[in-house]
Amino acid sequence: MKQDLNCMIVQDLLPNYIEKLTSDVTNQAVEEHISTCEQCNEFLNIMSAEITTKKTAPKRELKFLKKIKLTRLIAAVSCILLALIFSYMLYASEYEFTSDKKVLSHAITEYTSHGRHKVADAYVLETKEIDGVLIAFFKDNKNPNIYGFAKLLKGANMKYRLVMANYRPSAYSAIVDTYRFDTSKGAYYAVGGYNLDENIASYGLRVFDESRSKFTKDMLKFNIENSQFLDVKKESDLQKSMKEFKGSIVFFGHDSTVLLDAEGNDITKSYKIPNITNTWGAGTGTAELFMLYVFIAIVLILGAIFARYFWSEK
Repeated sequence: MKQDLNCMIVQDLLPNYIEKLTSDVTNQAVEEHISTCEQCNEFLNIMSAEITTKKTAPKRELKFLKKIKLTRLIAAVSCILLALIFSYMLYASEYEFTSDKKVLSHAITEYTSHGRHKVADAYVLETKEIDGVLIAFFKDNKNPNIYGFAKLLKGANMKYRLVMANYRPSAYSAIVDTYRFDTSKGAYYAVGGYNLDENIASYGLRVFDESRSKFTKDMLKFNIENSQFLDVKKESDLQKSMKEFKGSIVFFGHDSTVLLDAEGNDITKSYKIPNITNTWGAGTGTAELFMLYVFIAIVLILGAIFARYFWSEK
């Protein structure tokens, strides 16, 4: 009975003994007992193994959990990155053109290829950007008397989206024409000219009185420095230049432009091409990007949903 009691006491003490929580006296008593008791010695070995396993298991489990957490974090970040990349690709598919004239020439040729009247081989003469709007003044290499203006909008990626192209054949060999467009800061007139010779010193913009539906004798005059040019003039500035004029002022395209010599004489008719009867005008436009932004929003929302799923999964 004493041996059994001693074994029971020792076995009760063994957990603290293994953890080194017992005193030196108790340690000595326990060690003397297990040196002579095979049962308690075996019990000590078993208990030591169990306690060691309990100590190491949480470390392994913690390492495994950290690995799982890292994998989920990578998956969540990957979802966000993929959503951003795909959204950018959608955006860049619309805003894809640089301001390089060769790039723009090819873009305008392709852009106008689906209409009844096509620009067979667009050649950009001049470009001008204002308030995030790029205007390209172009002609058709294969049909030299066809010319026009293209309007492009700058995107967040610093590239452009083609949204409008207006073009027509000209009945004159020397061209000065206007194109009205709007920006976030107001309305502007682009004035393009090409194939102008030394006899043409300036051009005039005839004023159209919209309230009376006819052109007036009033005219704004501008000097010509090059045989080919593209100027941009703010509509409000043109209006201020006509302070003395009363009525609703409008400057209309080719009908409002006049070629002037050094003395200010109208020499427009001297550049008229004989037997030109084809006077059509064509325009191509692109719709707003509402659906594109909807698709981008859907992609970003899905990316956020999947990222949250991977990050919060238990």
